[in-house]
Amino acid sequence: GHEELLGDRRTAIPSRPCHVIVLDGAAETGRVGIWLDTAGRTPEDTVEEILARTVPTRSPLVVADYDERWPAYFEQLARPVHEALADLGAEVEHVGSTSVPGLAAKPIVDIDVVVGASEDVPRAIERLRSLGYVYQGDKGIEGREAFMWPPGARRHHLYVVVRGSPPHVAHVEFRDYLRGHPDRAREYGALKKELAERHADDSLAYGEAKTEFVIGVLRAARG
Repeated sequence: GHEELLGDRRTAIPSRPCHVIVLDGAAETGRVGIWLDTAGRTPEDTVEEILARTVPTRSPLVVADYDERWPAYFEQLARPVHEALADLGAEVEHVGSTSVPGLAAKPIVDIDVVVGASEDVPRAIERLRSLGYVYQGDKGIEGREAFMWPPGARRHHLYVVVRGSPPHVAHVEFRDYLRGHPDRAREYGALKKELAERHADDSLAYGEAKTEFVIGVLRAARG
């Protein structure tokens, strides 16, 4: 009955990251996305839970002026994460455009959970899943494990990275260079606003259009 119900809800699901795989019994594969034990659930309950725990992937692309509240939002989001991973020695860092004072940005906080070694990554993933985060794999960027925010939480992006790995270094170098070069940060903010207007309905094209600027900043940061 699940397949028929999901078909009936097709108008609600197309804009959501919803690929349903039904497994009979235990599976040895890594758990990426939302996993539900449907024992004791009706088909209707299962579909409602899937819809409740996914979010639209398409939303208006907005680049806002810097908001003084963004660091406080980061602190609120980081606190339970740090507590859950404290025994792993993990650090929780504010990265991305919202971490640069004065920089216009999409109002979505980016967070790096930094662990000391690759052996710590699986444990970090499970701890974050226990907080309600939905593991999304590396999304095509090796060494950066991505997560969807928990249901009901303020929208944000969270990544697990190993300290000193290429993704971690790139995040920190980009952030610190723009913090130390306000003129370049203003240039980047103006570029993002222009691109957001040009690609208002295509976040992928928006991201690709920023690539040249990002590469230029990283090259400058590395001397």
